[in-house]
Amino acid sequence: MEFWQASNGYNLAGTVGRAQPRVTDAHFSPKATLTWEIDPRWQAKLSFGEAWRFPTVSELYQIVATGPTYAVPNANLRPERVLSGEAVIERRAADSLVRLSLFQENTHDALISQMTLMNQIYVTTNQNVTEIRNRGVEFVLQKRSLFGSGLDLTNSVTYVDSRILSDPGFSSTSGTTATGKHVPYVPAWRDTLQLTWHATKRLDLTGALRYQGKMYSTLDNTDRIANVFGAFDAFLVADLHVHYDLTKTMTADIGVDNINNARYIPLPPLHDANLER
Repeated sequence: MEFWQASNGYNLAGTVGRAQPRVTDAHFSPKATLTWEIDPRWQAKLSFGEAWRFPTVSELYQIVATGPTYAVPNANLRPERVLSGEAVIERRAADSLVRLSLFQENTHDALISQMTLMNQIYVTTNQNVTEIRNRGVEFVLQKRSLFGSGLDLTNSVTYVDSRILSDPGFSSTSGTTATGKHVPYVPAWRDTLQLTWHATKRLDLTGALRYQGKMYSTLDNTDRIANVFGAFDAFLVADLHVHYDLTKTMTADIGVDNINNARYIPLPPLHDANLER
């Protein structure tokens, strides 16, 4: 059981002040998992859960200025309700793991900042998006002593079809709509491939490739231009890491991220993650 309360909220703009109403809420978040041990190596799972996310103090009351643009708080926000389900098939062995997961998450009254018309002026404000859906598949592979050597392999790849199913409160100056678009900050593809070589009993050398597809930061997905401030570009980066056991209780580690010097913009300077065009 979760209990939530927000009180004593007050906003002041110039000489005009307003005391915000006290709000309370309580919800139950059940979760259940059914597991089938097919045999000592194979396992299947079905999981379902319901969860609630309550508005934060910033979303309810804080006014944020980014240049001439103001993000207006919303003291009347409702908590978002998430219904999620997952089906998993997994095979485990002494030196390997293979897992395939199918998942879906539907969020009602999602708390997302968006542009809307307020007093004949377009402003950015936190609102409840009626419904969004994230549906996808994840594949995980782990293998130790690849080809009988001291090489370990790990790979995790995820595809997500993220959609805004309903958002009648969205408005824009260009007449675009949000319904049917991709959910902000959710890339379609993510992949991480990692190889670790146990060169000696003390020395481990690790190389990794990380890929992430392009994300949108606007509900109507109008931010399509790459390599500019405000873009969330796709990227592929390579990382290296060295681990050495100096003694039984002391280790030394050194690593270099993005050794291929890939250039992309995941977050611009002074970025407001809730800012909409």
